[in-house]
Amino acid sequence: MSFRCLNPIIFPALFLSVLTSFAETVQNPIIWADIPDPSIVRVGSEYYMSHTTMHMAPGVPIMKSTDLVNWRTVGYAYSTLVKNDQMNLTNGKNAYSQGSWASSIRYKDGVFYVLTFSYTSGKTHLYSTTDVEKGPWKEVQFSPAYHDPSLFMDSDGRNYIVYGGSDIRIVELNSDMTALKSGGLNKILIPNAQSMVGSYIVNAEGAHVEKINDWYYVFLICWPSSGYDGRTVLVYRSRKIDGTYEGKVAHSSKGVAQGSVIQAVDGSWWGYLFQDNGSVGRSPWLMPVTWQNDWPVFNGGVSPNTINIPVNTAPGTAGVVTSDDFSSPVMKLEWQWNHNPDNNNWSLTERQGYYRIKTSRTDAQVVDARNSLTQRSFGPKCSGRIAMDVSGMKDGDVAGLCALQYGYGYVGVKKSGTDLSVIMVNAKSGSPTVVANNSISQDRVYLRVDMDFTNRTDKATFFYSLDSLTWLPIGNTLQMSYDLKHFMGYRFTLFNYATKSAGGHVDFDWFEIGSSYTDVIRLDELVDGFRLSVGTVGRGKVKCSPDSTVYEKSTKVTLTAQPEDGWVFSNWSGDATGDQNPLTVTMDATKSITANFTTKDGKQDLIQNGTFSSGTDGWTFNNWSGTGTGNVVDGEYRITVDSVADSYYDIQVVQQGIKLEKDKMYRLMYDAYASSDRVLNVNVGMPEEPWTTFLGNIVAGKKEVRLTTSKQTFSLDFTMDEPTYNNSRVEFSAGTEVSSVYIDNVSLFEIIKTGVLRSDKNKGYKKVNVYQKGSFIIIDFKTDEFSDGTADLYDLQGKVVWKVRFNNGSGNVRKINFHGAGLSEGYYVLKVKTGKTEFKSGIVLTGR
Repeated sequence: MSFRCLNPIIFPALFLSVLTSFAETVQNPIIWADIPDPSIVRVGSEYYMSHTTMHMAPGVPIMKSTDLVNWRTVGYAYSTLVKNDQMNLTNGKNAYSQGSWASSIRYKDGVFYVLTFSYTSGKTHLYSTTDVEKGPWKEVQFSPAYHDPSLFMDSDGRNYIVYGGSDIRIVELNSDMTALKSGGLNKILIPNAQSMVGSYIVNAEGAHVEKINDWYYVFLICWPSSGYDGRTVLVYRSRKIDGTYEGKVAHSSKGVAQGSVIQAVDGSWWGYLFQDNGSVGRSPWLMPVTWQNDWPVFNGGVSPNTINIPVNTAPGTAGVVTSDDFSSPVMKLEWQWNHNPDNNNWSLTERQGYYRIKTSRTDAQVVDARNSLTQRSFGPKCSGRIAMDVSGMKDGDVAGLCALQYGYGYVGVKKSGTDLSVIMVNAKSGSPTVVANNSISQDRVYLRVDMDFTNRTDKATFFYSLDSLTWLPIGNTLQMSYDLKHFMGYRFTLFNYATKSAGGHVDFDWFEIGSSYTDVIRLDELVDGFRLSVGTVGRGKVKCSPDSTVYEKSTKVTLTAQPEDGWVFSNWSGDATGDQNPLTVTMDATKSITANFTTKDGKQDLIQNGTFSSGTDGWTFNNWSGTGTGNVVDGEYRITVDSVADSYYDIQVVQQGIKLEKDKMYRLMYDAYASSDRVLNVNVGMPEEPWTTFLGNIVAGKKEVRLTTSKQTFSLDFTMDEPTYNNSRVEFSAGTEVSSVYIDNVSLFEIIKTGVLRSDKNKGYKKVNVYQKGSFIIIDFKTDEFSDGTADLYDLQGKVVWKVRFNNGSGNVRKINFHGAGLSEGYYVLKVKTGKTEFKSGIVLTGR
């Protein structure tokens, strides 16, 4: 069992006893995730929200906030809605798009109430508790299922359910709300409630009842056919609960609708609604409400992209999801099972630190599988990763990580006989197709799904890894879509099912989720303390003891840098310095610490094993079409193409995991030749969609080099114009011609400084490059003078710290090398003179 403390994003518990509020500009939706049908109640200075999760179990999540913006799940109204074939996923039945729908949360006299309904059970369910976070909950059931019910407890002690579609109805409960009241109020409250908008796509429904200043308000949603901006808020009011009601259109902007209003602690009023938000689901919005003639006005009629509101911590969608190392015997609240779990066939304790799914039957596809464990996706981008041990699989078993909706996709491991393979399945149409099948020979596998909801792009991409460091794309892109057959946003889903015989099992070691595959969102249980972020430069990791991300004051944390093979620990930087390892820090403030690793030979080359002295270590051969092989022969990497591929990049050798920083200059150098004259395609870029190249401004001749049968040294300089990227990939692609390509001495390093000469004395020089390779500083430039020269390096006190003479060389190109050992990092002045001309240029030595 493992869990990494690299680059975490921390969202501490949101319910502090003492909080400092500050004004914040908050983006709508306030939670870019699937949080539909919100219902909110304020109790003192705290807010509680219930919402819909359909067929998931446990169900009706209860979230808590102190500012209406930052929310965290604190419990569920029920663990099991009903035990029938639909919710149990048995006898070929399911409850997709069903389960429980819109809920209503209320509070009175120390008791919380949550009302919901279900077409799966055919009933209305009322849950109550005195402790919304710990329970227990009591349940009362009513028949029939009252559509979109709103619970209303009047100040005179009478209790009601307002519900329905088109005709909005009211029914009265008894005083203790255990049954319908005999002879109580039962009537149509608002007939044909959507009539004011004319023709419609969806009739009026989604009732929320509020009593404000002796007015009874009924908030509804409908979807007019035309003349309005999509889903629309209707509001009706009356001086008496049983009517007569007058109504108007309250809000129609961007389709943001369905919800109600709530008064904040400071007396301000806020409307909470939600919007259909593509395949991520239906997302909640917040906007200020004012009152005109006792009618609510939602932000002047416009759904705002941003709002200004006092918040108690930095806003973040990610408060509704968390990474998990499964070290606790209790399931984290952010998880929900897809349908009711089979409690005899999952465990957090059979193997400590793992979530185990055992198979008890055979299934046709992943949507039939029991004990599938889910968390929400979120926008604008998110990434989920798992580590999985498949040693307990049986022939025909399939397990992995799914992007779950009706049109699902997944990356998983399939066992066929004694053979294992990583597969990618695309079921965009609801019918699964195996798109890719790659054989593997190990039991521990890492799988990853990335989702992009930016501007409703709604695409998912799939990856696997054999070491958790190098991620290989697999299959194709899933075009996600929100389908009413499931009626919920896409979810990350851990699954295991059998296709031939029951009795196998799979162990999930950890699940990581973040805004990208390098981010880790981890909700910590500590109420307060100091945050510790630990990062790395080079190849290695850091062990934290104790392992957390938020620490109480004065906690001593031991950091142990663990380099990979071929690398050594160099030093700490950030809020810790020096080269002591292990290092103990005292948490007296929030800290950010980086462990720096270098190669054993002292070079700062960003390429691992560029001489291929360790065989293929660090390199991956890809063959997507055509026929080719890749191996190391006599210390050189040989790509042999036997039949041409569809594209040049379909046969390639790559190395990824390289950090390139924005605005820095880099040089890629390598030796190459071929068995016959041909082209080799070279690229540095992203290993995943959108496959951005970092060589956009480089001439084609540098990226498509002409090889001969004689070994040549090639050099390519580029500036990193994209944002800093931690998983850059160097690619050598050869798929378009039948022949063999040989590559050796690959290196990639930063060019420290490029100077353009600045005075008349310098006019004889064309351009000067100063860059670093390992411990050597290399200077090259062009000059029209063909004479010997000198180069002097001065520190800021004017002292010459290095001097060299050089001869006239060959042609007008000069290259000077000197060893930088003994020079500290910092700013220096370089003076170079040839003949009658000279130049001066400032350079920075970084030690990297």
